[in-house]
Amino acid sequence: MYLSIINETIKPHFLILAKSLCKIDGVYDDKERATISAYCKEMGIADTDFSAKDLKETITYLDTNCSKQEKKIIVFELVGLACVNHAFTKDERELIHLASTSFNLSKDYVDDCEKLIQQYFNFQESIDKLVMQK
Repeated sequence: MYLSIINETIKPHFLILAKSLCKIDGVYDDKERATISAYCKEMGIADTDFSAKDLKETITYLDTNCSKQEKKIIVFELVGLACVNHAFTKDERELIHLASTSFNLSKDYVDDCEKLIQQYFNFQESIDKLVMQK
């Protein structure tokens, strides 16, 4: 949703973090793949496997080089990615918690992201049922 406005140098690092989030629970499903593809399209970058560094190192890089707004966007998009398959796992939560605390974002911010994203998905599902109903 907001990835097009983050700095070009940040985008590959976000993609590393996003792909790590997808794979952290051992399942990289079609919805996650489609979301990663959409993220790449939105950011205007290729869906390639950048040389993944240690996750903590990636988070530290993002913390050092992102504005507060970019940090909020990154966490928001990660929460959306975690929720896309309706299975926000403990491991995904821990990774998002690591990023959000490193970025000095409150637990309330993460909770608000999750709540609003779930409402958005529910709303989208209702619209899909209405429009696609035969």
